[in-house]
Amino acid sequence: MPRQLDPEDQKINDMLNFDPLGAAEDVTGRSYKGDDEVTLLGMLFASGQGKMKDKVLSERGDTTFSMNMDDYRAVVERLGFVLALEDDLIVKENYGERRTREEKVYVYVHPENGAVLVTDSYQSTPESEIHRNGAHVYFRWQSSDSAHCWPPLGISGGMEEAEDGTLYFRGNFDAREALAHNMSLLAKHGTFVPWSEYDPEDSRFSAFNLAVEQDYSAVKGREGTDDHRVVYPLVDEIHRDRVERLSEQAKEILGVPLSPQFRR
Repeated sequence: MPRQLDPEDQKINDMLNFDPLGAAEDVTGRSYKGDDEVTLLGMLFASGQGKMKDKVLSERGDTTFSMNMDDYRAVVERLGFVLALEDDLIVKENYGERRTREEKVYVYVHPENGAVLVTDSYQSTPESEIHRNGAHVYFRWQSSDSAHCWPPLGISGGMEEAEDGTLYFRGNFDAREALAHNMSLLAKHGTFVPWSEYDPEDSRFSAFNLAVEQDYSAVKGREGTDDHRVVYPLVDEIHRDRVERLSEQAKEILGVPLSPQFRR
């Protein structure tokens, strides 16, 4: 039996998980594969759905898929996240005019639940508005319902064992839209689990990932190669470097060894 959500939460979840192509197939009784009419109907459904999502989420003071960086960060900070690192990101494009973009990466940590939010900017031209590019939240969480161990939202992750032997869920979710809604669902249906001691030698996949998609592009442009054997280790170094430069408050929350001058 599925986890029971509040009617309003269920309505938002249904809106976020709406499948426009599936709806077009249901209406026509035909597959969209090789059928331009069904595909076009799905695109129309998607367009209408996107506008409705933006309207509903904006009215709730939540984040939306298309958002400028200042507005996005305002919502993040209203939800209690505290800035732990602001980092420069230089991206050399390998298409078009091959210009160099100067972007920003922001790492936030929530002091009460330990959730980590990583987001980066995107500015298409020097004159254009600065938009939020990607965003992810990383967390450890335990369900309040033993029959439903997984969080009630679209998410990546899995079950792990804590130091005391209890099971918890470690995961992440795309935080570009519905950030407030998803954080609320986690709080309503479980408790956040504190981070264990962090190993500075861990890769970006060990607990939380402070590297963003544009870091891969930056490394590829700088090194002149797409070879993952070259690119991935260098992105790991970016992740570790950002962990080392987090605020001392964030390090304490995440179990990262403190800088020497802050050690007790």
